[in-house]
Amino acid sequence: MKRKRLFFIDYDNTIFSHRTMCIPESARRALRSIQVHGDGQVILSTGRPAEAEDLAAFFDDRFRPDGIMGANSAHITIGDTVLRRVFMGSALKRRLIQFASRRRYCLMCTCDGIWYVSEPDYLRSLGKYDMDETPWVGNESFRSLADRDIYSFFLQAPEAALADTEQHFPELEVLRMGGEIGGGDIVQKGINKASGLKLTAAYLGYDIADTVAIGDSMNDMEMIRQAGLGIAMGNAMQQVREGADYVTADIDDDGLAQAISYALSH
Repeated sequence: MKRKRLFFIDYDNTIFSHRTMCIPESARRALRSIQVHGDGQVILSTGRPAEAEDLAAFFDDRFRPDGIMGANSAHITIGDTVLRRVFMGSALKRRLIQFASRRRYCLMCTCDGIWYVSEPDYLRSLGKYDMDETPWVGNESFRSLADRDIYSFFLQAPEAALADTEQHFPELEVLRMGGEIGGGDIVQKGINKASGLKLTAAYLGYDIADTVAIGDSMNDMEMIRQAGLGIAMGNAMQQVREGADYVTADIDDDGLAQAISYALSH
């Protein structure tokens, strides 16, 4: 009997290249082949606080992930089933927003399809975001997030600011994104991709030994270590590559397709 695998695959710089701003065609084919040939299931595992319908737009009609693990697993859906939905507490959000405002750190998140940004001028100065096309708000509107349902935040800031935030909020984790994106996801401790992998595998009836995790950033590290087979992209952060069972090629050199092929042959 064919051994089926449960794949947990990161999105940014694992499926979607931030250099070419597209999904490599080899990656699309490899993702489709898993489902077409009955080799297993695919859980899109992202730090983005995204719902399934939001991420569906990134793929064509020939492939849809079997589940979405969004906001580093704060929100997990399998089909129409919600396995997990954990929002950050209001008091904690308020403290974090006030802290970022005093320090002038650029804290970001999405809510109802709008980007909320604490320091829009700083974000615009980076030249990495198309702020003329993406709906966004800042200032007082950003502070209102303390009373909204938010899974996680993103801190677009230098390393010193990331470390400073970690020091002042021991109940949170800052998961670095690496050089291509910079900054880091801010999540509650215990709400990470590794815990989401365990919960999802149990729900779908897979042994941990039959799970495969593929990623590139620090928010993928625990998931890669937890999985039966952990694979780092060739463009992954050094710590992620060192913690993986296997390192594939760069995303723009058919790295995801090679990773999937390797997993299915081992």
